[in-house]
Amino acid sequence: MALLLQRLNAAFRDDPGIDEYALVPAACPELFGTEGTEDLGCIAAQQKLAISIEGALVLYLHAFQAMRRATANDEAVEALESSRAVLLCSADCVGAWKCREKFSAHLNPEAELLFSSLLLRTNRKSGESWSQRRRLLGHMLQTAQEEERQRLLSEELVLLEELAK
Repeated sequence: MALLLQRLNAAFRDDPGIDEYALVPAACPELFGTEGTEDLGCIAAQQKLAISIEGALVLYLHAFQAMRRATANDEAVEALESSRAVLLCSADCVGAWKCREKFSAHLNPEAELLFSSLLLRTNRKSGESWSQRRRLLGHMLQTAQEEERQRLLSEELVLLEELAK
């Protein structure tokens, strides 16, 4: 359980630009064109992430407990990493979004926008993901200079057009 969470966190450290993910029957290297059929639980390559369905169940249960424990102990990094795993398994988990809100001072707003984009590409109807994104984007637009505002709005429009297809 902990190994799967570590593997997921390593995937995001190695490639913070992961832009798509999917729950698949088996997360094996064969998905990305290399040899191997062993289910690793999760695997990332080419800015894509695959989580096996069986792995997602285990990951959710372990990460949710780790998130609760870390949140109670004010361990921001562990809480944020665990909440990310929970949200990949269940994008509408209010507890995970509240955890991310509690430790928002430890988050990079640009990275958090990328993460919410990642979630929305797979969970287009996730009300909690949209709500969090709206709150974050609103805050960023209030504090940004005009040029930065235009960039953010332009990127948001591109995402909306992509999701509308």
